[in-house]
Parts: sequence; C-alpha cells; structure tokens
Amino acid sequence: MTPEEIKAIQDNARDRANALVYMEKRYKWRENIGVIPFIKFPADWEIQIIGPFSGAQCRFRVRRPDHEVKSVYLDMNCELGYFCDADGNEAAYWEVYPVDGDIGRCGINEVDQLLDLIRE
Repeated sequence: MTPEEIKAIQDNARDRANALVYMEKRYKWRENIGVIPFIKFPADWEIQIIGPFSGAQCRFRVRRPDHEVKSVYLDMNCELGYFCDADGNEAAYWEVYPVDGDIGRCGINEVDQLLDLIRE
C-alpha cells in the first residue's frame, strides 16, 4: 500500500468513528439503556434483532407460533410518529405492525400492552 492509500483508509476510519459518536450522542443510546424496560417474551416466540434504521432507538421482529411476523420499533423522540402519555405530553413509544391491518402503539413502559399488540 502506498502512503496515500494508508492515509485514505485512516481518514475514512476516523470519519466513521466521528459519525458513530455523533449518532450515539444525538440519539442518547447510552443514556437510554437505563430507560428501556426489560421484556419477558413468551417462550414460543422467535425474536430477530434488526438495526435501528430511520430514527428508531431499536427494532426487532417477532415470529409467533402461527408463523405471523410482527415488526416492532421503539421511538424515543417521536421522530417516526407521534404518541402522547396520559397527560397529553409527547412520549417514547413502541410501534407494532401489523395490528389488524394497521399499526398499534403503546408507551415505552406499557410492556403488557406491547405484548398484547404483538399477540393480535
């Protein structure tokens, strides 16, 4: 490799690292670790973790025993849609698709409701 090629690789790696640091801070990935609840899924569901594209904090898919697949994401900042808590304030939410041919949403801590949406 030439010195120019080595420098280009180093510059590219530095640019990627800076972009990752920016995204981590922008979406508060580390801060939100303590905010996202643990979820106990039924043993007969298969869970596929997928990347957090389009502004979602996290995404996963669930394949139920009937082989239906549900897509789930967590939106911490109402970037992909809008959700209000009981007081009418913008709040973090889970979105499940499909739910009766549409979407279903529930608050971040409404884990039982999230599981119900996945079951529907």
